[in-house]
This record gives sequence, C-alpha cells and structure tokens, in this order.
Amino acid sequence: MKSTGRVTIYKNAELELGEGWKLCLQLVHFPNGYDGYRLIHKDAKGCLRSARGQTGINSKGDTDKLWEIAIKEGWGNYDLSKTKIEIKTKTVSELVAAPI
Repeated sequence: MKSTGRVTIYKNAELELGEGWKLCLQLVHFPNGYDGYRLIHKDAKGCLRSARGQTGINSKGDTDKLWEIAIKEGWGNYDLSKTKIEIKTKTVSELVAAPI
C-alpha cells in the first residue's frame, strides 16, 4: 500500500506508453472515504501526473489491457458501489509485501 498525497493506493497495474510514460489503473482510497478505481499517468521519472482528475486515454484497448491485469491479479472485479474492499482488513505487512 502506498500513499500519494491524499490518496492511498492499494493496487496498481501499469501499461508502457513510450518514452518512459505509463498509464496506470489503480485501486485507491480517496480522502472522502470512497474506495474506487482511477486511471492516472506516470511520467518517466515515476511521478504520478494527475490533470485535475482527467487522464487522456489513447484507446479503449489500453484500458482493456489494464483491466485484464487487474482481474488476473484478483482486484479488478470489485463492484465498489455494493461492496467495501476486503484489502482494508489485511495487515500493513501483508499490503507492503504485495506488489504495487
């Protein structure tokens, strides 16, 4: 688990876009108490780049690939409008041991 600013990242999937940039799908906890998914870019230095809540996507295929990764890793099928994520109940050491 990683905290960036006000958002806590539980899980992360990345897709290379070229020139060091990546598109990320993340399972996160927002400061308002909401758990959800977000798409965000990561630059060549590894810094997350949000643009006032907007992330440009080149194609649906890019997001499909990210969802495939998340589903394969077991965290891409949550319906967070109906269910709280179970990852919150894990210990910090379990979350740190899981790749982000």
